[in-house]
Order: sequence, then C-alpha cells, then structure tokens
Amino acid sequence: SMPVLQPEVFAGIAGTLTATGQLDISASISTVGLKSAFATGRQYYLEAMSGASEGLRLEIDEAATTGGLIAFESGNVPPASLSGARVAVRAHQTLDEVLPPALFQAGDSSTTADRIMFFANGGYQMKWLYNGGAGEPRWVAQNDATLTDIGTRIIAPAEGFIVQPHAALILPLVGEVRANAFTLPLVAGPQLIGAGWPLTQSPATRGMTVAGAFTAAPLSTAADRIRLWTGDATAGASGFSSYFFLAGTPAVWTREGDTSNTSVSNSPLFTPFRASFIISINGNPTWKLPLPFTP
Repeated sequence: SMPVLQPEVFAGIAGTLTATGQLDISASISTVGLKSAFATGRQYYLEAMSGASEGLRLEIDEAATTGGLIAFESGNVPPASLSGARVAVRAHQTLDEVLPPALFQAGDSSTTADRIMFFANGGYQMKWLYNGGAGEPRWVAQNDATLTDIGTRIIAPAEGFIVQPHAALILPLVGEVRANAFTLPLVAGPQLIGAGWPLTQSPATRGMTVAGAFTAAPLSTAADRIRLWTGDATAGASGFSSYFFLAGTPAVWTREGDTSNTSVSNSPLFTPFRASFIISINGNPTWKLPLPFTP
C-alpha cells in the first residue's frame, strides 16, 4: 500500500459551508486562489486534519471548484463539523507514480509481463505492463483489447494491491507522512487495505478493538479476521497467515488454529507499505485509526 502523501496544494482553516455544500476557504487562501493550484488532468481530495471530522477524506470536483470555494463530487457530503477544522488539499497518487513502468518488466502478454492485482467487489482485478514499443511500457487492464494506458488510475489512500514482478527490484516510495488520525470505513466482507502511516503497528495501535466497533466471537467464522500474505515476511513464500478477534474478557486477536488462544493484539502484525486483508463481519463505517505517534 502507499501510506505517504503528495505535498498539499492548500492547508488552512475551513470556513463555512454554503447552501449547496461547497466549503468556503477564502479567508485562508491568497488572492491567487485554489483553482490555480490544480494541475490539468489531476484529481484532488480534501482531508480533515483536526476537529470532530479528523481523518475524513472527500473527493473534490475540480471543474466546479473556484479560487475560494471547494466543490465536492457527488456522494461526498461535507459534514457541518468540517467548519473550523484544519484541512489539506492534495493530489491523489497514481499507478504510474507508485509503480513507475520504467522499473518493471514489460511484455507482450500478462504471462510474460510484471503484473498487479487490485481487489474489489469480492474479486481480483488484474493489470499488467505492456511493452508498448519504442521503449514506452504502460500499465493496461487484463482482457482490454485496446491496451489503453491506465497509468493515471488513482491508488486511493490505504488501498492495497499485490505486485507480481518477474525479477527483484528496488522501488523508491517517497512522500509526506500524515500527522492526523485516519478514517478507513470497512464494508462487510473482505477488503485489501493498508494504513495511514509507514509504521509497524499492532491491532491495538490501529484501534481494532470492541470500542472501535470490531466484532469478536468464539469462532473465527463469526468474528472479524485478518489475513497477512506470508510472502511479505518470507521471500518466495505463498499463502496467508490468518487471525481472528476472539470473544472474551477482554476480547483479543489470536491466530487461527492456535488452541492456546495466545493474544497477538499487541504484536507487530502490520508492517510499513504492506497491505492486508481485513474480513469484516458487519462492516465498520466509522473506523478511525488513531494517530500512532506525537507529531
């Protein structure tokens, strides 16, 4: 996953919301205005860095945004608690930026090229690096006969993906570290996600507790679960290590198959820049990962 950030193009105090749901930032920005800071073709989002909405992210409607008013995409409704909060506007990370084509092995088919798998709607979505000719490799979608370049695809904050390179490589990942809590709503079922910071964390430091609205049960089939790809810890290994939230006083995270029910709630299961599967029984739309350090 990619937990670090693009530099903000704006950071300041949010003003009031208009009747049409736009956010007034005119008192916090110069006369140059926000619109002029947007690069053509890029997509931006707003993140709340303080207040009751801390960690909330909203997609920006770049075309409708003006110098002092931020407009949001349909379905992104700013809460009243956003007024008075410190907010930042940043460009989204893209596939080409996180996984530069020049560093990977291209091919004429998905069987010979390096590949990426995203997970959505209960299944994997395969992408691969087409050689493109003339030394211009590009990421394309599996079964896309047009071989359209998808390098501008957004990699959302905390979105996970599986990389399948044919040869070892060094991948530089650069960005700013957020200094606020991080909201990460979970849907019922599996999702492949990372975290908001490039830090080693435990389930406890991520707020994966009963108070954090996680579901504990005596059996793993009825509890929230974690699955970690073993290849992240041991090069070349395959398969998953699985954990579940065991009901008790207190409820603890434990490894599936561990008859002693040893707690791993405070163990460093989550490593930097790695995603994991979270399988949520009921969904958790209000999950907010607490800031794990003091800025």
